[in-house]
Amino acid sequence: MPIGANISIITAGAILAFATHVHATGLSIQAVGVVLMLVGIISLALRIGALAKQRELTMQQAYVPNETVLVRPAGTHQQPYGPAGRTGTTADPLPREDSPYPAAGEYGYGDRW
Repeated sequence: MPIGANISIITAGAILAFATHVHATGLSIQAVGVVLMLVGIISLALRIGALAKQRELTMQQAYVPNETVLVRPAGTHQQPYGPAGRTGTTADPLPREDSPYPAAGEYGYGDRW
């Protein structure tokens, strides 16, 4: 359930629990409000925990490739992107000294990708 829906359930429960003065036989509107608030709070906590775990796993799965790969436009016989005169297939590693791109360590951290 999205975070906004959880907050809506908590809000609806608070309204039922604290802002209504309806008396019904066999059903307590205030108790229904408290139950809705508890369900919303528990669901919100679980959702935030799942998002934190997902972010942690995504950060662990991110990696920087060790080799640069020569890339050629698909279906053409044009000069590959990269240093002039370099030949090979799209899967041939390009030597570090011939690559026009920075090495993995030269990017740094944060938004510099």
